[in-house]
Amino acid sequence: MIPLRALLPPALTLGSLVGGGLLYLSPATTPYAFPLHYGALLLLGLPVVWRTTRGMLRGAFAADVVAMLAIATAIALQQPIAGLVIVLMQT
Repeated sequence: MIPLRALLPPALTLGSLVGGGLLYLSPATTPYAFPLHYGALLLLGLPVVWRTTRGMLRGAFAADVVAMLAIATAIALQQPIAGLVIVLMQT
């Protein structure tokens, strides 16, 4: 059985994608969608980047490195939806 703590990051990522998407539906709430998505990307993506970087320093190179670079690029280019999709795949 999967521990509940392991389910929290993917659930939060999916929830932020859906919640931000719902905010885009109304013109009155559209300005709040980007901050929600970008904040979630920072909150949920940076631990994935950190974990992969630590693994690289130990000599563990895998496909996770490409995903880490995609998350870091999404943060730098302010493209939170793309980054959150990668975070969802990694968690």
